[in-house]
Amino acid sequence: MNGPIVVKQRLIKSMIAVKEDTLILLGSYFSKATNIQQILDQFLTPLFTFVLIDYRDCHPEARESEVLNMLATLINKGEERLTNRIPEIFDLTFEHTLHMIDKNFEDYPDHRKNFYTLLQSVTNVCFSALLALNATQFKLVYDSIMWALKHTMRTISELGLEILQIMLRKFQTCDPQAAQTFYQIYYLETMQHIFAVVAECSHTSGMHSYRK
Repeated sequence: MNGPIVVKQRLIKSMIAVKEDTLILLGSYFSKATNIQQILDQFLTPLFTFVLIDYRDCHPEARESEVLNMLATLINKGEERLTNRIPEIFDLTFEHTLHMIDKNFEDYPDHRKNFYTLLQSVTNVCFSALLALNATQFKLVYDSIMWALKHTMRTISELGLEILQIMLRKFQTCDPQAAQTFYQIYYLETMQHIFAVVAECSHTSGMHSYRK
C-alpha cells in the first residue's frame, strides 16, 4: 500500500543498494565459474526461493533490475541445463517485469534493458523452452519482441532485432511442425511490424540490420 513511499526511505534505499551489489557479485561469480553444475546444484533452489520469489512479490519500485541480468548470465553459463527451469523463471519474473515496462518507452530503463537481455539469453540458449510454452505465453514473448522493435531507445530496438534474428534462425533448424506453426501464425504479422518500423524515420539507423 505504501510501497513507493517506503522505498524512498534511507534505510530501505541502503538495503536495496546492498541487494544490488550482492546480485552483481553473484552474476560476476557465475560468469567466471568453471564448476557450473556444482553451482546449479547448490545455488538454484535458494536462488529461486529467496531471490526470484522476492522479485515477484516486491513492489515494482523495489524490484532490482540486476535480478534479470544475473539470470541472463546464469542461463548463458548453464546453457541447456537450465531449459527445464525456464517456465519457473518466466512465472517469477517475465510478466511481472513486462507489466512495468509496457505502458510507455521511458519507465524503468534498467529493467527494460535487462528484460530483453534475459529474453535474448533464453532464446539463444534454451530455445526449446520457448517452444514448450502454451500459445498464450508464446504470444506474450512474441509481442514483447515486436514491442522492442518499435522502441525509441536504440539499445532496446537493436536488442529486439537481435532476438528476432536468433529466433528465426532457431526455427530454421527446429522441429518442422513447430516452425510451420510459427510461420503460419506470425510470418505476415512479423513482416508488417518490420515494414512499419523501417518506415519510421527514428529507426533509420538500424535499417541495414532489418534488411538482413
